[in-house]
Amino acid sequence: MLVGQTRTIEALNGAGGVVSGLTWATSDSTIVSLSSDDPQIVTALSPGHVTISAGGGVADVIVYAVPGPNPTLPNGTILWSVPGDGSGVAQILPAVPSATGIADVFAVQSSGNVQAVTSDGIASWTANVGTQSQKIPDFQGGLVIADNSQTVQRLDGMTGQISWAYTLANPCGPPGGFFQPLGQTDCSGDGYIPVALHTDGTVFVIDGDQVIGIDPATGTAKFNVQLDHSTDSSTCQGSGFYCTPSSSDNFPIIGQMITAGDGYAYVPYLFEVDQETKGPYYCDDYDEINDHFRMLRVGPSGDSSKIVIRDWRLWGLASCWDDFWGSQGADPLIDAGTPNQPHFYNFGTLIANGSAGVIFSWREEPLDRNGDGIGNGTYNNRLTAISASGIDRDVIVNIPDKQPQSDPWWEIRPVLQKEDGTVYGTLTHSDVDTAGGTAGADIFRPIG
Repeated sequence: MLVGQTRTIEALNGAGGVVSGLTWATSDSTIVSLSSDDPQIVTALSPGHVTISAGGGVADVIVYAVPGPNPTLPNGTILWSVPGDGSGVAQILPAVPSATGIADVFAVQSSGNVQAVTSDGIASWTANVGTQSQKIPDFQGGLVIADNSQTVQRLDGMTGQISWAYTLANPCGPPGGFFQPLGQTDCSGDGYIPVALHTDGTVFVIDGDQVIGIDPATGTAKFNVQLDHSTDSSTCQGSGFYCTPSSSDNFPIIGQMITAGDGYAYVPYLFEVDQETKGPYYCDDYDEINDHFRMLRVGPSGDSSKIVIRDWRLWGLASCWDDFWGSQGADPLIDAGTPNQPHFYNFGTLIANGSAGVIFSWREEPLDRNGDGIGNGTYNNRLTAISASGIDRDVIVNIPDKQPQSDPWWEIRPVLQKEDGTVYGTLTHSDVDTAGGTAGADIFRPIG
């Protein structure tokens, strides 16, 4: 405050909110005075620091004496502060102000408490959402909470109370390898249920083998989009040897899900069809694997499309006389892994491409080879632009001075896009040294 200013100060109790019906006091009445008619009206009298208290609530006030006809506070002046719960502020999230919310930001405490804080320093409500959860403002003034098990819930923007909770049919499971077991949602991206938000409040959620659209008003599913399954079958030909036919069915594995500027959610996923034939002799075994890499695009009304990124084929014949292996196509890099995708496959990174869909950065391993293996020892970083029309642009972006094509561990990770379309990001070496640190990383730079 400045000397001579009069303002309303709302003191806070332990849970947040206005303290009323209590005796107000100031630590120094020569610095500020409290109105006898309304003790929330505070007038600054002289420079200094003072506290105003009521019950368990305390407000800090600093009064400045700034000369001149249009006085302003010095640059860097703390305008207000909101006491937390003592555990420390772990995260500040923009609350996207709306008619159905009161906060300007959500202050996430290390204890799991969340405070709804206004631009004038008032903590309107406090709610505990636990430490093992992902918090996402919902464009309606509220906050969506996704845990690491099977619950997605929404906090009302005005009260901080739970307005609805949605329970997944398939709880989070550990990350799969080449597939995800039935009954388990692939939550390996960051350990929490994969969630993305639309500006109309629609919540996109991965539930096992489906993308669910949750109605922001009711918390119920308004649509679901089915993902393809991975299947494995074994058949027998001939007789005179032991062979048991078998089959299995699994969920696909998924990558990062985001909502892009065109209002659609995008999520890459991979499924595999494995067909094995044994016989006609006891030592004959032919195995053919067809893998399919897709990008699902789904809108807030449930309209969707599945865009082909790559298909590839692996085959092998083990016989009584010879072995033969081959491959065709190209796959996302196997066994590299990233901090946000610990599958056998590296699913790369998605960022919004303005209002035209997404840019997908991923590492490709060409497989065209016959006779003695599946890879040819080279790797390509790709930037793939994807929109409603499918793949609009698909280019190789290798940086030879930093990234030998024979080294599979270099990854391009896009971070943002300039107005002219230039993508900026980092070139990072994802292998780790024996101390557990990153082996090497390049500076932030344009990448394509």
